[in-house]
Amino acid sequence: MLPKISYDRKFLAKLKSNYFNAKALYETVKENAEEIERKILSENEFYETEDIAEMMEKRGGDGKPKRIFEPSMTYMMDLDKELPRFIDLCYPEYVKAGIADPRGKGYCPDAQARELLLEATKQLVDYGIDIIPEGLGEKETLRKAVRNIKWRDKVLDLVLRLESDEVESYADY
Repeated sequence: MLPKISYDRKFLAKLKSNYFNAKALYETVKENAEEIERKILSENEFYETEDIAEMMEKRGGDGKPKRIFEPSMTYMMDLDKELPRFIDLCYPEYVKAGIADPRGKGYCPDAQARELLLEATKQLVDYGIDIIPEGLGEKETLRKAVRNIKWRDKVLDLVLRLESDEVESYADY
């Protein structure tokens, strides 16, 4: 029989709330930023660098720089010339949308929200490890293991499911 886990339910509820709020903020800001960036890319021409085009030719491309339409591909543009122009076009739109990072245009709009999400996740995972009964041992091994995203996500899932109707038993993990 597994020992009963005892924890502060109000504190856990607060940590969960912080996590879900941070996650919602991050996803919203990221989605809005990508929409703005996609619009800027469709209205302005940005291309891959010659080096990128040459690399793509080795993988079956034609060796000619392709136009960039997706925000996830902006790393392929000239980082010294084109990227600053792209940011200069995007930043006023970020400001209008209310998603510009308060630290200025040197930061991605979702950078601060991502930091909040990472901190909320860390707090929740740390608390999940803290409440493991001493009799089960290996808390330090688990603290090291959660540096790996797979194990962090497993611990996060277990902590988020505490007190939910879905949890039949945590013995499955």
